[in-house]
Amino acid sequence: MSSITKGMDDEDEVLLALAGELNAAFVEFLGGPSFLISYLSLLKTSAQQPNHLLKLLHFSQLSSLKSTLEWLGIYLNRFCISLDFAYPTVSDTTKDEMRRMYSALCADKKPMVQRAAAKESGVTQSWPLAKVLSQSHLITALIPVFRKLAADDQDLGRLLTVVVLIAIASSLPDKAVCKKQLGSTMKSMVSDQSWRVRYMIADHFAQLAESAGEDVVWEDLVRAFVHLLNNNEAEV
Repeated sequence: MSSITKGMDDEDEVLLALAGELNAAFVEFLGGPSFLISYLSLLKTSAQQPNHLLKLLHFSQLSSLKSTLEWLGIYLNRFCISLDFAYPTVSDTTKDEMRRMYSALCADKKPMVQRAAAKESGVTQSWPLAKVLSQSHLITALIPVFRKLAADDQDLGRLLTVVVLIAIASSLPDKAVCKKQLGSTMKSMVSDQSWRVRYMIADHFAQLAESAGEDVVWEDLVRAFVHLLNNNEAEV
């Protein structure tokens, strides 16, 4: 393992050869799932390399591993960056697989995986996933996932969807579509039962208004802003 780790500092050709062997079969070679942490450390190193091809190969290895070790979901949150970084450069077939994998992460039974995936679609990344999807895929793939996350039972999960809401709204060029797809969720977030969610909305209100479009601002967000001003929580 130490020799392989040292090889990660080698030339691109060596790195590509190494990354190509870091698949599900390699986990069995190491000794099985109990040695998975060592494998993930290597895979994380390959994902951080500047070479774009390495990042794409890293994603494909994760995909194959996910199908072999279903319980891996708790670790995959570390590697979501492969999605938004690689997405614009791959084939349509691979894009379909990436969207399916992302949706699966957002639906994972473990909250920490869901929340890590949610962060990747928002504005916290240099290339947020919402920015690289077409409008049709935003509507069919990302927005349904966003709505489920926005309805999370725990306010910590709903907190993360505020920046996701802004990212999606700013990525929808047709603001009429934006209002249709996101209007009701915006309203529910403004009046969320958790003051932390309301605070997050208030803190990002200018960004939300800019992203949502003029019609939404005048018809919905002005009233929402007044509602926030009258909130009982001083922080809000």
